[in-house]
Amino acid sequence: MKHMNNTLQEALVANAVFSGTTGIGAIALADVLAGSLGPPAWSLRALGVGLVVFAAVVAGESRAPRARGTSRIIAADVAWVATAVIIIMVSPGWLTGVGRAVLAAVTIAVAALAAGQWRGFQMRGPIDDGVDQVLDG
Repeated sequence: MKHMNNTLQEALVANAVFSGTTGIGAIALADVLAGSLGPPAWSLRALGVGLVVFAAVVAGESRAPRARGTSRIIAADVAWVATAVIIIMVSPGWLTGVGRAVLAAVTIAVAALAAGQWRGFQMRGPIDDGVDQVLDG
């Protein structure tokens, strides 16, 4: 059972690192990225702050994964993927070609992270005490 929990914890840590790194990059490089990606720098900074906060939440969850918290993180990742696909498809003027490609690449990474978290979540085994039980086997 410990291996199963490690799979989930590793997936959550990977998500936290990716989200935090992406967020810090968006904050630090907003002025440079705005020209090549399309959105205004302020929106990239706001996105970066949101990603850093999300990374902190995910990192906290990775220490003692709970069904409810992990489910919410997976749901947030799935929402990111769905929203990004819609943005790429219906707002061609908002993002440059490079912006759409970068968003697509980030979205593929987020989908892979969500899949890894889901796999770890499914491997966790039965939960006896409801949705708030710590998933550390």
